[in-house]
Amino acid sequence: MVVLQQKKRSTDDNSASSPVLPAPLTTDGVIQAGTTNQACIDIIKQSEGVRLNAYRGPAGHWLIGYGHKADVTQGMKINVQQAETLLKTDLIKIEEQMGKLVKVPVSNNQFSALVCLGYNIGMGNLYKSTLLRTLNKGDYAGASDQFSVWRKAGGKINSHLVARRAKEQRLFNQ
Repeated sequence: MVVLQQKKRSTDDNSASSPVLPAPLTTDGVIQAGTTNQACIDIIKQSEGVRLNAYRGPAGHWLIGYGHKADVTQGMKINVQQAETLLKTDLIKIEEQMGKLVKVPVSNNQFSALVCLGYNIGMGNLYKSTLLRTLNKGDYAGASDQFSVWRKAGGKINSHLVARRAKEQRLFNQ
């Protein structure tokens, strides 16, 4: 299980991102379970948008809601509440997987940035990534630099992905 370290936030933090609620702490100040923060959820929602009718994603898979992929078929329709539920369910699965993959202490922001990336590129790709290998060696700066590697769709640099990776990297570095 990944051990998350609570980072102290600066009192003069004027970031435009949504407020981040602190994760539950144990008596020694270490977060025991990875919980995605609101900043990550906001990045996903802003980047994915919500679609209530099934649609084909860039890789050709059927998606729905905020980019949910499992068991989606052509013609499928959902409502906003179902989209929220699918997102929460997907995030819980990714959080559990991330807890097994990350072998070094990370802050809640770092954990959430990794979840956000994993949600977009898929956990199989994250598992095989230089980013994860670098992080697990304790090279946080090197891991941060690896976010920008994941900026292509269909073999071409995608401006949407460049912007998303920059947001994830900023969250990771907070």
